[in-house]
Amino acid sequence: MNLFDLPRTDEEAIKFLQEKSVLPKRRVCKNGHEMKLSIGAQVRWRCTTRLCNAEVNMRVGNWLEGSKLPYVAIVRFIYCWAREYTSIEVG
Repeated sequence: MNLFDLPRTDEEAIKFLQEKSVLPKRRVCKNGHEMKLSIGAQVRWRCTTRLCNAEVNMRVGNWLEGSKLPYVAIVRFIYCWAREYTSIEVG
């Protein structure tokens, strides 16, 4: 894998991070219901039970909490950090 093979969209980056167990693949709401991942303007978990309507941002409860970077940028940053690239080598 090289830098150009990495995910190009946030949706691809989220799936990639889930496959690597960096982000959770499933979540349960505070009421114990299964939640579904909703990817749109915001990425959030939404409860599948109509009467519950619980929502939680994807970044809550993991090491991305408080981050505002796009998921694509996070994947690329981790990749470059792991490869010990410098800005001169990449640019």
